[in-house]
Amino acid sequence: MSKGFKYGIAIALLLVLGLSWLFQPEDSAPETWHRADKQAFGGYVLHRYLADYSLHEPKSMFIPFKEDEAAQEGPNANLIFIGHGIGITEQDWEAIEAKISEGSTALMVAYQWPQFLVDYLNLETDGGLMEEAISSVEKLSELEGSIHFKELQSYPQNKIPYPHKAMPLSFKVEAAGDSSLEARVLAVNGADKPVLQSYNIGEGRLLCAANPLAFSNYFMMKEETRAYPSAVLSNLLKDAPTYHYEFYHLGRMEAQTPMRALLKPISLRGALYILLALGLIYLLFGGKRRQRIIPEKASFENDNLEFLNSLSELYHRNAHHRNLLEKRMIYFQDFLQRNYRIRLKGEAQQNFDEVVRKLEPEPELLGRIRKAWMIAYSETEVSASSLLEAEKALQEFYQAHQYGRKH
Repeated sequence: MSKGFKYGIAIALLLVLGLSWLFQPEDSAPETWHRADKQAFGGYVLHRYLADYSLHEPKSMFIPFKEDEAAQEGPNANLIFIGHGIGITEQDWEAIEAKISEGSTALMVAYQWPQFLVDYLNLETDGGLMEEAISSVEKLSELEGSIHFKELQSYPQNKIPYPHKAMPLSFKVEAAGDSSLEARVLAVNGADKPVLQSYNIGEGRLLCAANPLAFSNYFMMKEETRAYPSAVLSNLLKDAPTYHYEFYHLGRMEAQTPMRALLKPISLRGALYILLALGLIYLLFGGKRRQRIIPEKASFENDNLEFLNSLSELYHRNAHHRNLLEKRMIYFQDFLQRNYRIRLKGEAQQNFDEVVRKLEPEPELLGRIRKAWMIAYSETEVSASSLLEAEKALQEFYQAHQYGRKH
């Protein structure tokens, strides 16, 4: 492949990436509620408000609540869970409920709720999420709906304008469940359906809302709509630590990898796929024109020892202990014949008398070998421990009487 062709591919890739970046849609604003996200549906302004209401700088947590031992064992706190869906597990909820019972305040805002919470807290929702939910600021040009609070003692008295498309779901008033907790409706939408409910759990309080976009930068910056999220946040504990559990919305990997910024926009994702396709084409056509390296031929190896090891392992794995012990005794007999001209036959006692006369082995060691010999040529069952004990005795004998002399 010529250098000019390579340079041409590089320039084309740069042009594709540049055009993808320039023509990226400006109205794209996916929800994140991230503390550093200053886009329309980010959470930068939310974190500023949390600091004002709780008098503590909120902490973003990227671990499940059940793993946050500091929050569980610490003082009463404000626990914030905001996302498209609340992805907590039953173990998370048990830890959260225990913390609320001690006196903490929790705020959960989502469109979708886990089934066990729906059953326990009567959080069944109603509405068309897929048809009504929005993902861009352009669809918020018209204020069609409203929110107003049911209890007017400490909340705004007027109806708060709020786009109908930004609150596609509400809680069912007649929701059935096994909950022993009574929900108190704090706010309703224009159709008089609940969008904010409160539960007293032990010494603490749980607030559940069905319109998470209300807590994004866009609505908290608008003067006519910020009254609703401000009133909700006024329920937080004063002078208490605040934890925003972003783990349940962004996810552990999405919050850490820089690839999220490249794969999220459709244009950049397409550019990446084109880059990968061109790289694959280069490998297919450029690699064929190069001479392939002839692999070095491996030299011959003596694999007899490896074969013997494999064979003995096979015998041992299949529990052929007697067969192995007989072969070890045959080798022992051959060792004595070659080095000391001692012949062993069968179970005769005089066989070992000659071994004692010529080699003078230790009585204890000779007794162990004689015991192994007797087991090998008798009908006694050979166990793995007997085989191991015989092998240890033989190895000690070979070390003490190697090459025809005693060491």
